[in-house]
Amino acid sequence: MNPQHQALLEQFRDYLEESEQWESIKDTQEDTPEDTQDEQKIDLFTLFSELSALKNEVKHESRQLKEALSRFGELFDTLQRNQQRLERAQDEVQQTGRDAKIEAQREILLEILDLRDRIESNEQFLQSHQPGWLHRMNSREQQFQDDLQQGLEITLRNFDHLLQHNNVTPIATNGTPFDPHTMRVEAVEQRPEQSDGAILGVVRSGYLLNGETLRTARVIVNKLQENNSK
Repeated sequence: MNPQHQALLEQFRDYLEESEQWESIKDTQEDTPEDTQDEQKIDLFTLFSELSALKNEVKHESRQLKEALSRFGELFDTLQRNQQRLERAQDEVQQTGRDAKIEAQREILLEILDLRDRIESNEQFLQSHQPGWLHRMNSREQQFQDDLQQGLEITLRNFDHLLQHNNVTPIATNGTPFDPHTMRVEAVEQRPEQSDGAILGVVRSGYLLNGETLRTARVIVNKLQENNSK
């Protein structure tokens, strides 16, 4: 039993023992003299009766408290067993579930990247959007648009810090040739001034997690036609 519960029960036992001592006073009380006033006899009888009733009430409450403590004890034991099961499960995950943990981390990071893409798309739209003269005349609407764009830029920076903290880095595509391990061809164009296989544009950015591909980059690749000379 919990030490705190045991101490509480000990206090109730002491209280009950004191009540029993009061009861023994009633049993060992000498007969009152015949000249004792009737009013005093009634008062003593009333006092001992109330003490007896109080003792019974305390015993009843003590039994209820014991039952409540017993129920709480069962709940605490159940909670402790569940806590132990959770700790064992965590140990098993650490020992045998490393791959599952990594996969769960990848799924969360991919969701974060998708959310970042949507925010970046909205930010780029606001940045390239040229409102009409009527809109520019309304300073309140213009201020709202500026504040919204600034908020999106701050949000993007926070996302980048979060990704960097989790060892997520963007795949370099500027001035690099096509890499089939980290990139996927989304479209092909022909530009003679560019080398064959050069990256002409990025449809969706790619990212690495701890140096390994987390999300492939979707790119536009330069593909030169081969001259089949006879």
